[in-house]
Amino acid sequence: MDVLVPMKTWMWTLLLVMLIAPLGADAQDLITFNQDRLDINRSGMYVLGGWAAGNMALSGWQYYQTDGSTKYFHQMNVFWNLVNLSIAGIGYYGAVTGATDLDLANSLIEQRKIEKILLFNAGLDVAYVTAGFLLRERAKVKTDRMDQFTGWGNSLILQGSFLFVFDLVMHQIHRNHASELLNGLDVSVGLSGLALRYTF
Repeated sequence: MDVLVPMKTWMWTLLLVMLIAPLGADAQDLITFNQDRLDINRSGMYVLGGWAAGNMALSGWQYYQTDGSTKYFHQMNVFWNLVNLSIAGIGYYGAVTGATDLDLANSLIEQRKIEKILLFNAGLDVAYVTAGFLLRERAKVKTDRMDQFTGWGNSLILQGSFLFVFDLVMHQIHRNHASELLNGLDVSVGLSGLALRYTF
């Protein structure tokens, strides 16, 4: 079934399709879909929390065993991963207490929200890595704090790189998960507007 929609109203039509068409999902399918989304988040928080705890343990010990820029590298790792561990704890709590009995529209809203958060975070991760390189360059000019800026810069590059990969992998896993619900919906753009086709 093809429906041509003028470009001005395609969003309203898509919303109507989401609210009216069952998209092949009954209440139990939606509960399973939402539980799977929360399980993905919970697993991700295990990874993030494990990374944070491992960094804090290793760098906490190495901080007292090293000097120079390496000491500052480990110092920043500990501070940075205190934040990561807090985020992992909050994220884990949200994953184990999140609602699964959402209707179709709210299921899609929650799915889209986590995808957007992960993409936003990936952008922040690039900023962290960039800040790390800037700190390393600043160390060449500010020689009295060269070790500190070099160590902190190296830590930001490492932590930002890990988070960038983590956020992109999590985003892709969530995108694959979303396709389970939307695999019957086909949207295409033509000269006369937008075509929506759903296979029941």
